Amino acid sequence: MWDWTLFLLAFASGIWLGHAVARVADWLREWK
Repeated sequence: MWDWTLFLLAFASGIWLGHAVARVADWLREWK
């Protein structure tokens, strides 16, 4: 169960980081 919780946590963090990186990339494209 602990491993499963850790997996879900890492999965959610990965999705959040992906969205954050994409947002920053879009901002940089508009800024240049």
